[in-house]
Amino acid sequence: MSIWCYLEGYQVTGEKQYLEKAKYWAKSGLPFVYSWEAPDRPIMKFSTIAVFGISAYWNGRPAGNAWFGAPVQWCGLPYGYWLLKLAEYDQSFPWGAIGGGIMDSGIEQMSVQKDKIPGLYADALYLETNPEIRS
Repeated sequence: MSIWCYLEGYQVTGEKQYLEKAKYWAKSGLPFVYSWEAPDRPIMKFSTIAVFGISAYWNGRPAGNAWFGAPVQWCGLPYGYWLLKLAEYDQSFPWGAIGGGIMDSGIEQMSVQKDKIPGLYADALYLETNPEIRS
């Protein structure tokens, strides 16, 4: 992740430009994080979506469910981790709260999978069709 690389540069050199670049890349990931939740979907807040657009086809055939708006937490967990690390160096934005929220959401999402394969994340959670995530 770019946040990681620029944080490393800042740690090694102490040059503020690297911290600013880490913050830039941290901000660029925010649109991929749900900052709200639907009333009947408490698992939604701090879930991370992997992409804004994806083909519904794989090798020319329909792929089933596309990832539009679907939480794919395993993609967002490294981002959340590096937000937590960024919070150690910059307090100009609630990086730690967002990173911690992403981690907490990951734990909640594992509980959705508990009856299937304990301790694992779903490949993607479909907020509209998955009855297990409704409150």
